[in-house]
Amino acid sequence: MKRACLCLCLLACLAFGANGFACGDKLTQVGRGVRYQRASAVRSANIVMFLTAGSDRKAANRLRSDLTFVGHRVQIIDDDRALATLLAANDVDIVLTDVENLQLVSERVNSSRSKPAIIPLIDRSAKAAPTEIHSRFPYVMLLSARSFDQLGVISRVMQ
Repeated sequence: MKRACLCLCLLACLAFGANGFACGDKLTQVGRGVRYQRASAVRSANIVMFLTAGSDRKAANRLRSDLTFVGHRVQIIDDDRALATLLAANDVDIVLTDVENLQLVSERVNSSRSKPAIIPLIDRSAKAAPTEIHSRFPYVMLLSARSFDQLGVISRVMQ
Protein backbone atom coordinates (compact mmCIF):
# COMPACT_ATOMS: atom_id res chain seq x y z
CA MET A 1 0.00 0.00 0.00
CA LYS A 2 2.79 2.42 0.90
CA ARG A 3 4.60 1.60 -2.31
CA ALA A 4 1.50 2.35 -4.38
CA CYS A 5 1.00 5.69 -2.60
CA LEU A 6 4.65 6.58 -3.11
CA CYS A 7 4.49 5.74 -6.80
CA LEU A 8 1.34 7.82 -7.26
CA CYS A 9 2.89 10.70 -5.36
CA LEU A 10 6.05 10.63 -7.47
CA LEU A 11 3.98 10.41 -10.63
CA ALA A 12 1.91 13.42 -9.57
CA CYS A 13 5.06 15.38 -8.71
CA LEU A 14 6.55 14.66 -12.12
CA ALA A 15 3.33 15.28 -14.04
CA PHE A 16 2.30 18.53 -12.38
CA GLY A 17 5.72 19.97 -11.55
CA ALA A 18 5.05 20.11 -7.83
CA ASN A 19 7.80 20.34 -5.25
CA GLY A 20 8.91 16.73 -4.98
CA PHE A 21 11.21 17.02 -2.00
CA ALA A 22 8.47 16.22 0.51
CA CYS A 23 5.55 14.55 -1.25
CA GLY A 24 4.18 13.11 1.96
CA ASP A 25 4.24 16.37 3.88
CA LYS A 26 0.70 17.75 3.97
CA LEU A 27 1.87 21.25 4.84
CA THR A 28 4.16 21.28 1.83
CA GLN A 29 1.33 20.20 -0.44
CA VAL A 30 -0.83 23.16 0.62
CA GLY A 31 2.13 25.57 0.63
CA ARG A 32 2.25 26.39 4.32
CA GLY A 33 5.17 24.45 5.75
CA VAL A 34 8.43 26.08 6.75
CA ARG A 35 10.32 24.00 4.18
CA TYR A 36 7.91 25.22 1.49
CA GLN A 37 8.43 28.83 2.58
CA ARG A 38 12.19 28.34 2.38
CA ALA A 39 11.95 26.77 -1.08
CA SER A 40 9.59 29.41 -2.43
CA ALA A 41 11.21 32.50 -0.90
CA VAL A 42 11.68 35.31 -3.39
CA ARG A 43 14.94 36.39 -1.77
CA SER A 44 16.27 36.67 1.73
CA ALA A 45 15.46 39.90 3.50
CA ASN A 46 17.41 42.09 5.89
CA ILE A 47 14.96 42.58 8.74
CA VAL A 48 15.29 44.85 11.76
CA MET A 49 13.03 44.33 14.77
CA PHE A 50 12.84 47.59 16.75
CA LEU A 51 11.46 46.70 20.18
CA THR A 52 11.27 48.58 23.45
CA ALA A 53 11.32 47.35 27.03
CA GLY A 54 7.57 46.66 27.10
CA SER A 55 7.71 44.24 24.16
CA ASP A 56 7.12 40.51 24.43
CA ARG A 57 10.73 39.31 24.03
CA LYS A 58 9.84 35.63 24.11
CA ALA A 59 7.50 35.94 21.11
CA ALA A 60 9.99 38.24 19.36
CA ASN A 61 12.81 35.73 19.78
CA ARG A 62 10.56 32.94 18.48
CA LEU A 63 9.72 35.08 15.43
CA ARG A 64 13.40 35.84 14.95
CA SER A 65 14.34 32.15 15.00
CA ASP A 66 11.58 31.29 12.49
CA LEU A 67 12.69 34.06 10.14
CA THR A 68 16.35 33.08 10.48
CA PHE A 69 15.50 29.43 9.82
CA VAL A 70 13.98 30.23 6.42
CA GLY A 71 16.96 32.34 5.37
CA HIS A 72 16.25 35.93 6.40
CA ARG A 73 18.78 38.02 8.32
CA VAL A 74 17.20 39.44 11.48
CA GLN A 75 18.53 41.90 14.05
CA ILE A 76 16.72 42.90 17.23
CA ILE A 77 17.57 46.38 18.42
CA ASP A 78 16.16 48.62 21.13
CA ASP A 79 18.13 51.80 20.55
CA ASP A 80 17.01 54.71 18.39
CA ARG A 81 20.58 55.51 17.32
CA ALA A 82 21.21 51.94 16.19
CA LEU A 83 18.06 52.10 14.07
CA ALA A 84 19.24 55.34 12.46
CA THR A 85 22.65 53.81 11.75
CA LEU A 86 21.16 50.71 10.12
CA LEU A 87 18.80 52.78 7.99
CA ALA A 88 21.68 55.01 6.90
CA ALA A 89 23.61 51.94 5.74
CA ASN A 90 20.87 51.25 3.14
CA ASP A 91 20.72 47.53 3.77
CA VAL A 92 17.35 47.18 5.52
CA ASP A 93 14.37 45.72 3.65
CA ILE A 94 11.79 45.47 6.43
CA VAL A 95 11.39 47.09 9.85
CA LEU A 96 9.20 45.26 12.35
CA THR A 97 8.12 47.39 15.29
CA ASP A 98 5.58 47.70 18.07
CA VAL A 99 2.53 49.87 17.65
CA GLU A 100 3.91 52.25 20.30
CA ASN A 101 7.03 52.93 18.20
CA LEU A 102 5.32 53.46 14.84
CA GLN A 103 5.65 57.24 14.88
CA LEU A 104 9.37 57.17 15.68
CA VAL A 105 10.14 54.44 13.13
CA SER A 106 8.07 56.20 10.43
CA GLU A 107 10.03 59.42 10.98
CA ARG A 108 13.35 57.56 10.78
CA VAL A 109 12.35 55.70 7.61
CA ASN A 110 11.04 58.86 5.92
CA SER A 111 14.29 60.71 6.64
CA SER A 112 16.49 57.89 5.30
CA ARG A 113 17.44 57.32 1.66
CA SER A 114 16.33 53.71 1.66
CA LYS A 115 12.64 53.16 2.15
CA PRO A 116 12.16 49.81 3.90
CA ALA A 117 8.67 48.48 4.51
CA ILE A 118 7.32 49.01 8.00
CA ILE A 119 5.28 46.20 9.51
CA PRO A 120 3.60 46.89 12.86
CA LEU A 121 3.76 44.03 15.36
CA ILE A 122 0.53 43.65 17.29
CA ASP A 123 0.37 41.55 20.43
CA ARG A 124 -2.65 39.27 20.49
CA SER A 125 -3.27 39.97 24.19
CA ALA A 126 -3.51 43.69 23.50
CA LYS A 127 -6.67 45.35 22.27
CA ALA A 128 -7.51 45.18 18.59
CA ALA A 129 -5.41 47.44 16.41
CA PRO A 130 -6.98 50.77 15.57
CA THR A 131 -8.27 51.21 12.06
CA GLU A 132 -5.69 53.97 11.55
CA ILE A 133 -2.90 51.37 11.66
CA HIS A 134 -4.66 49.17 9.11
CA SER A 135 -5.26 52.14 6.81
CA ARG A 136 -1.67 53.44 6.97
CA PHE A 137 0.14 50.11 6.70
CA PRO A 138 -0.85 47.47 4.16
CA TYR A 139 0.65 44.64 6.23
CA VAL A 140 0.20 44.03 9.95
CA MET A 141 1.68 41.07 11.81
CA LEU A 142 0.41 39.40 14.95
CA LEU A 143 3.39 38.78 17.19
CA SER A 144 1.95 35.58 18.60
CA ALA A 145 0.50 34.26 15.33
CA ARG A 146 1.43 30.93 13.76
CA SER A 147 4.81 30.93 12.06
CA PHE A 148 3.53 30.21 8.55
CA ASP A 149 1.21 33.24 8.77
CA GLN A 150 4.15 35.43 9.73
CA LEU A 151 6.35 33.99 6.99
CA GLY A 152 3.57 34.61 4.49
CA VAL A 153 3.46 38.30 5.41
CA ILE A 154 7.21 38.62 4.90
CA SER A 155 7.02 36.78 1.55
CA ARG A 156 4.24 39.09 0.31
CA VAL A 157 6.24 42.18 1.30
CA MET A 158 9.37 40.89 -0.45
CA GLN A 159 7.53 40.24 -3.71
